[in-house]
Amino acid sequence: MYTKWIYKNIDNISEEAKKAVNNDLIAKLLTQRGIDSKKRLDDFLKPLKMSIISPYKFKYMEKAVARIAEAIEKNELILIWGDFDADGVTATSVLYKTLKFLGANVDYYIPSRETENHGLNTKTLVKLISKRKMKLLITVDCGISNLNEVNFLKGFKVDTIISDHHDFSGKLPEAYAIINPKVQNNLAEDLSVDEIAYLSYLAGVGVAFKIACALLEKYGKNDFIDEVLPYVAVGTVADVVPLIGENRCYVVCGLKLIEQSKNAGIAKLLEVAGFSPATVNSETIAFGLAPRINAAGRLKTADLALKLLLSDNMAEIDVAANELNNLNKIRQELCDQIFSEAEEQIRINKKQPAIVLYNSDWNIGIIGIVASKIVEKYNKPTFLLCCIEDDPNTIRCSARGVDGLNLYEIIKENENLLLGFGGHKLAAGLSFDKREHSFEEIKKALCATVAKASVGLDLLPKKFIDLELLPKDLNFEFIETINMLQPFGAENEYPLFSLSGCSLKSFKQIGANANHSKMMISKEGQDFEAVYWNNTSQPVQIGEKLDLAFYPKINEFNSKKIIQLDIQDLHWEGCEKQLKEESDLVKIYDHRQKNNIFKQVDEYLCETTQNVVVFAQEKGTVEALEKYENLAQKIKNKNNLDKTDQIMFFDYPANEEEFRTILDEACADKIHFMCKNYVPLNSENLLKTLSGMCKYVANNKDGILDIDYISCILGITNESVQIVLKLFVSCGIINIEEFQDNVLRIKFIEPKGLNVIKNSEYYARFAEIIQNINKYREYLLNCDIEEIENFVKQDEIADKEPTILL
Repeated sequence: MYTKWIYKNIDNISEEAKKAVNNDLIAKLLTQRGIDSKKRLDDFLKPLKMSIISPYKFKYMEKAVARIAEAIEKNELILIWGDFDADGVTATSVLYKTLKFLGANVDYYIPSRETENHGLNTKTLVKLISKRKMKLLITVDCGISNLNEVNFLKGFKVDTIISDHHDFSGKLPEAYAIINPKVQNNLAEDLSVDEIAYLSYLAGVGVAFKIACALLEKYGKNDFIDEVLPYVAVGTVADVVPLIGENRCYVVCGLKLIEQSKNAGIAKLLEVAGFSPATVNSETIAFGLAPRINAAGRLKTADLALKLLLSDNMAEIDVAANELNNLNKIRQELCDQIFSEAEEQIRINKKQPAIVLYNSDWNIGIIGIVASKIVEKYNKPTFLLCCIEDDPNTIRCSARGVDGLNLYEIIKENENLLLGFGGHKLAAGLSFDKREHSFEEIKKALCATVAKASVGLDLLPKKFIDLELLPKDLNFEFIETINMLQPFGAENEYPLFSLSGCSLKSFKQIGANANHSKMMISKEGQDFEAVYWNNTSQPVQIGEKLDLAFYPKINEFNSKKIIQLDIQDLHWEGCEKQLKEESDLVKIYDHRQKNNIFKQVDEYLCETTQNVVVFAQEKGTVEALEKYENLAQKIKNKNNLDKTDQIMFFDYPANEEEFRTILDEACADKIHFMCKNYVPLNSENLLKTLSGMCKYVANNKDGILDIDYISCILGITNESVQIVLKLFVSCGIINIEEFQDNVLRIKFIEPKGLNVIKNSEYYARFAEIIQNINKYREYLLNCDIEEIENFVKQDEIADKEPTILL
């Protein structure tokens, strides 16, 4: 798929940035990231020295801390309600460990992803209130939308403190206190613009940390902060919030503490994942720790992850770490399995503007990851749906979006069909009751909304290039200097560079399975080794030019250091057109002028491993094909089509609408247009044939007449059969006694002469339809193949309302 490159152009480089780093390229990168003032540069480049915003800049922090302190003094049970992802788990850990240290009577509860979903749950709250008798409930990383549940708690005299970081508009829950930087008027009015931004960037664990800091400050025990900072680092990176401002400070501090193995659980999980605490960075957390912590909530419950993070018992920690590692392996296997099953469905749904797939057996904790992989490959909004064991009537969905479309708004437009929904523009979820709405109804609605929202938009996948480099820029010093931007993450990604006009000097496939490519490229007399992981196609011939988008790395092997370019994408002259042509899934084959090829096609069908449909429905065509064993086995008509890899048209559709429907139902990658000895339909002969059929079924088939079957064998449309039947009724030839789903019970009265029939008001309509069928088939038989290709390759298939004639 062709990827559009967008350069992050800037008009001026910050003079402050130039002074701070003494390197114009790094100064450009900082300026692009908005790190351009002295204060922002100091905070970014010296995060350990930055001034941390007081937790009491949250308007209701003092009230929240006072209520928590009261609960501690009265020994009231404080229940922390968390969330099952890494952010929620680490946020729970921060607050639990802090409250435990301060002598609180505290416990936690993490809901089940499968049976409860995110946020507070009234059914579970009833059990907790009766069993644990808590007086104060604190949410972390959730709760801001739980209006009814908070009111329910108030009815049982349970105070609720909501700590959350999610966006919310509308009526707020009537909680005892709300700590959420994204809620209007929740922050002090004297904050600067940068301070407001820094607080708004906080993950759920960051907001929980602010409460912990306020409590520790109240009790004069700030030294304990180092005990919980490793959790803050892990949760902040895992939740993909901007790694600038205070988040950057927390992650840098937390990483240093993790390097010193200050948290036994995190250190052990790093070890079983194959990493060393001494070399931990944000990438290690994102791809090493976070997936293993998340695996617990995805496949079982998050309690296992909490046990790892909170326990002081090394035997317990060892068991938990190894089990999390094993769960992550299972999670990876499930991801591969679901992705493979989804790919099979995609093959037969590839023409839709969105990918909407359902499998009742898919795991609710895995489908979000798979949806992200599908979006990465196909660049279409993706909705994966499954049902849950405890409530098989409720269908749940994880959705992932593409740049340029607001996924949340697309779902919101269909809220009348849903039990609930939530999320943001690139990731969301929904649920619906399958007793009220079918999957196909939901799918159709979502696809229609996506199609409507996509009109006029450039939805090509995009890569954002930080800088175009020259060969002289690529040296060890520059690459090492890039590391001053660490830790990398959201809003501060590892910079992506490009080199233009490079010559390809050599190309070879590498790896145990030969699934990677190594290239030697040259520009201005300098050679560079480049590796394209999981890509084996040679883009151009040796000596030809190409452009690279890449990450520069230093590769050290056998005490020798070289610069290696990790390729992320390639462009070359004409690549947009070439890649588009290669990505076209539908191939058209023109056999219209080839006579006497039935035997050849029959032999091909015997050899091919692909699924093939032979489209034939008129009596004469079917009889001719049935002489050949393999052709006979593949014959289908418009009423019994299957999804297939290839479709061969031996009979041609009656009109454009029928053609569209056939293509949509077959979803074939290869379409063959075969030779057809076409004899135009004659309306008078058809009337005689239909009259004879009516008489036959009245005498021999209890009057049962199937419109679908008749239109097939005669090669005409259902509409034309229905008009003839209305014609026969008006002329007194038949009576229709029953009619349901295109099947009728008729009574034959008496035949009438052609002159009588032709005087009916319906005859002209019937003759016109037959004439149009003849014209359309003659067009398909004689037009340029490019016209058919243009028609076949249109992605959007218009929805047509059925014609009701009887």
